[in-house]
Amino acid sequence: MQKPSERIIAEEKIEAKSDPGPASDQTTNDPRVDQALGIFGNLSALEVKPGDQVGAREILSTIGVRRPKNNEFLRVDPERSLTTVVYTDEVEGEAYFVAPHLRPIMIAGCTAKLLVLAVNQAGVPFIWPVPTDDETQRKNAWNESARAGFHRAKIDWVKLVGDRVAGQYRIFLAEGELPAPRFPDKPFSELLAIAFNNRLIDNEGHHVIKAMRGLTV
Repeated sequence: MQKPSERIIAEEKIEAKSDPGPASDQTTNDPRVDQALGIFGNLSALEVKPGDQVGAREILSTIGVRRPKNNEFLRVDPERSLTTVVYTDEVEGEAYFVAPHLRPIMIAGCTAKLLVLAVNQAGVPFIWPVPTDDETQRKNAWNESARAGFHRAKIDWVKLVGDRVAGQYRIFLAEGELPAPRFPDKPFSELLAIAFNNRLIDNEGHHVIKAMRGLTV
């Protein structure tokens, strides 16, 4: 025969086994709860790591026309390049594309450049006006070192750092294994149209030509 104390302990154990626990445990496998939670029913499927990329397709609305910066590595696509005439506004630092029929009347500032598609390690594309190797021009260490950097950037990630004391660019190779360059999947003609959208000298009324002639801008 059980003692009163033993009977009380036995009853407590039975109650503990039959206790369903918190309400949330009761609804764990309830399809109505899953339906109410919807997309948040499986949090592990929604979790991302800080470095994960969100899927999106960029629409290129602007492309810079500039020299490489001191703090970036770059690669070039020599298949997408064009040797042509460019006007550079040294004050504003802007490069303009000059239409062929207006080149004879441009007084100064026009030079032949190799416009080449470049991209930096962050995947940002730009048009690099590389100085051309013109035998009629005076030798220039800046231009020669820029061309050397351009040729090396065809196969390696390079950084061009201006050295004013030496009067040239110093060329550095990336020490790490940078990923393959991500060039825009667009024809070069379309990229040039985007780059020079607001910097196209195509008529005599353009403010650059009027300023050269001393006319009111």
